[in-house]
Amino acid sequence: MNVSEEISAIFRHLRGEKNPLNYRKSQNKPLCIIQYLAAMSSILLITMVGALTNYDTGTYIDAIPHVLHGDIDQFRTPIYPLFLSLCQLLFGSNFLMGAIILQHIAYWVSIIYFDRLLSVLHTPRLARTILLAVYALHPGLTTFCNKVLTEAFSIIGLVMLMWVSHRLLSERRLRHSFYIFFWLTFLVFLRPSFIYLLPIYLIGWGYLMLKRCNKSFAMAFCASLATGTLVLGYVNSFEQRYGVRTITAISTVNLYHNLRMNGLLDTAAITPPEMKTDILTGINKYGMKTETPKHFMSEPINLINRYGLVPMQQMLDHSCQKNREEFIKGRIQNAYRADQSQVLKVTIAPLTLIYIAMPLYLHLIRWIIFFYLGVLGVQMARQRFVPPFSLLMVATALGLVVVVIIGASSEYGRLQTPIVPIVLLMMGQLCSMVHVSLKPAPERKMC
Repeated sequence: MNVSEEISAIFRHLRGEKNPLNYRKSQNKPLCIIQYLAAMSSILLITMVGALTNYDTGTYIDAIPHVLHGDIDQFRTPIYPLFLSLCQLLFGSNFLMGAIILQHIAYWVSIIYFDRLLSVLHTPRLARTILLAVYALHPGLTTFCNKVLTEAFSIIGLVMLMWVSHRLLSERRLRHSFYIFFWLTFLVFLRPSFIYLLPIYLIGWGYLMLKRCNKSFAMAFCASLATGTLVLGYVNSFEQRYGVRTITAISTVNLYHNLRMNGLLDTAAITPPEMKTDILTGINKYGMKTETPKHFMSEPINLINRYGLVPMQQMLDHSCQKNREEFIKGRIQNAYRADQSQVLKVTIAPLTLIYIAMPLYLHLIRWIIFFYLGVLGVQMARQRFVPPFSLLMVATALGLVVVVIIGASSEYGRLQTPIVPIVLLMMGQLCSMVHVSLKPAPERKMC
């Protein structure tokens, strides 16, 4: 078996066939050691750092009574407020500390499934251990478990969604369709930006269903369609409640922030006189452009609470139409500036050395994605077939990058953190291809 045939075998496995190569089962000793170290890291973070909050945290806490009473909250979808309400039930007044403990436990469990994903990608043992250690121990990822925000569950949820998707592709069992429905719904209602996953999964499973006529793929398509139906019902309910057809008012808040930060807010389009007075007062105090984004996050929330979502959205839509070219140019410039930043800067003394040795820069992450896409394209052209799981990883990573560039108002690194595990998986697959290419000729003949 030559190098081309071996690489082709790897891609056939990712395409859904049974393992075409006789890989030896890797030992679990590195996983056990890394999980032990991850447990020590979590204890260190919990005891030394505790619960970290910011201005987003308050909106999740404020949404708890709305969600528990069956109402739709303006600013937050229900998953994370429900999680915080569960923590309130279990831990009482210490529910924020309880939340970060549960997030660390969930992250610790996800290490197992991340290791399994590296295994099915046939990552060489040394590279697999290194990549697993980065996922399990890098403070740029694990510190998010200390934040009362959706980042920790976003990372965990994407890893689990990748795992159940691969399981369905390789085993084609109907029960995996339910798992896909659960994790896809979990992610979309955890963070609305994940709604971009719906077209990816609908198109992907629909294509496989029509091409291979497999009932498992048909069920996966129906599972994705069920998630889309839930989202559509939620959007309709939101429109009936608040008058704007969207899944959350946070998109309005971000749009307000983006327009004002770039000096593109059209105050002439403001209809309610009192609202216009409030906005002009803020502009006279802080200026149209400013480097105080925290104020620009709280201001639209206060305006929406006071005057409603409809006049805010109408004003912003008019501002976008009037300044379309400048708005697009501003988005591109913001994306370029964000490309030079890091995913998360860590200032915890015992963990700083790890981050200095391996900083997570956004531009590096994006270059890895584009390099992987190029290699994948070459292999697809040579082997003349499309590996669905590899395409799923690329589409998920690129989709999140595009969504953040278009819709984010600030903190680009934090919002793009969930793609880091997928980039690590891409690196693992690239390592497996290099490992096969560099194997000595006598060893290749034995395969």
